[in-house]
Amino acid sequence: MAISQQLMTAPPTAAPDLAWVEDVLDVDGMARHLTDQMLAQVYAEVVDPDVLRDLLEAATREKLRGFGDVLAGRTRLDELTPRLSLAFAAEVGRLGIAEQTFERSYRVGQELLWDWWMTVVERRAAQTGASIPDLLRAGMPVLFGFVDRMLFVSLSAFHDAASQRHRSHEQRRMRLIEQIVDGSIGGVRRDAERLLRYRVDQRHLAAVVTGGGRIDERRVGELAQRRLHGPELLVLDRGGQPMVLWIGGRTPDVVEQVRRLALDLEAVGCRVAVGRPRDGLEGFRETYRDAITAARVQRALADRAPSVVSVEDVAIEAMALASPGAASALVEGTLGPLLEDGRVPDVIDATLEAWLRSGSNVGAALALGVHEQTVRNRVRRIEEQLGACILQRRTELHAALRIARLDLADDPD
Repeated sequence: MAISQQLMTAPPTAAPDLAWVEDVLDVDGMARHLTDQMLAQVYAEVVDPDVLRDLLEAATREKLRGFGDVLAGRTRLDELTPRLSLAFAAEVGRLGIAEQTFERSYRVGQELLWDWWMTVVERRAAQTGASIPDLLRAGMPVLFGFVDRMLFVSLSAFHDAASQRHRSHEQRRMRLIEQIVDGSIGGVRRDAERLLRYRVDQRHLAAVVTGGGRIDERRVGELAQRRLHGPELLVLDRGGQPMVLWIGGRTPDVVEQVRRLALDLEAVGCRVAVGRPRDGLEGFRETYRDAITAARVQRALADRAPSVVSVEDVAIEAMALASPGAASALVEGTLGPLLEDGRVPDVIDATLEAWLRSGSNVGAALALGVHEQTVRNRVRRIEEQLGACILQRRTELHAALRIARLDLADDPD
């Protein structure tokens, strides 16, 4: 068991020989000295010292009184719960000061307290003839145990405040993004961009990310750091809802970098729907709407959808989702005899797709990996069912075939 743990579990009478220290403990003077040094050596680097001075001095004074109570045997270390020290730790957490900085202030205080203890021990030895090593050994568990205890209870308050600050910051950030997207904000000031950590006056490309199991903002950030060299990244992560990314920049290869990022996301099980590159504040909104449209198409295609979909490649499907009644009528009127339970069978779908893209039996056979005669036979049967030559109805057949793959009924508006 550690020395400080032994002390904390011992009864108050475990250190009666240290009661004399309380008589030489100048609480007010030491509190001012410790406060000045911690501010100068630690906190002045990150914040205006006057912001923290009064609360830090009050908290230090409170801790020193508790230190005196432990020395006098009136209380135990594990009974110390200094209210002002917890308040100071919470204030440091709310200010966004790093945990390492907060801990360093305790180490500075510990060194100063140790210097004081050495001076006190030397004077005590000179006055009483006691052994300096014995006096040092008697005080070490109290001194170091006291600092450890204070840091332990204060860190809990620090973490609670820092977490609350982070949640509040993220909530304000998400709300700001939502206001920009829905148009309730006409312009974005510099302070708002600092909150976003993203510039609005640039070119944007939005993407909607779904799936991927435990993929989160931190993981996306790691992938983006590897792929995005120059562009900025803004992530809207709302838990169970699809994640939205905006990639912003002026470099000519932004689109290519986004494509590579999308492939990285695909590799970890994500589906990505990408908008068009757009400029400025309105472009921020437009590319978001584009990405949402592509995501709707991707969802409506279900297992027929590619893992990465660009809105520019699904214009026909997007129009169908905008008018599902007209789209269904087009499919029924164009492909009706081929439909089974409202869908085109896979073999017919693949054959028609290959033939319509290539325009010939030979090209379709190469694409499908089958014999040319097989394609010819299939096309003949399709034309017999349709009662029309597919060459003459090539455009509407291709459009209807793409729309037929959509699950129009289950697509939420």
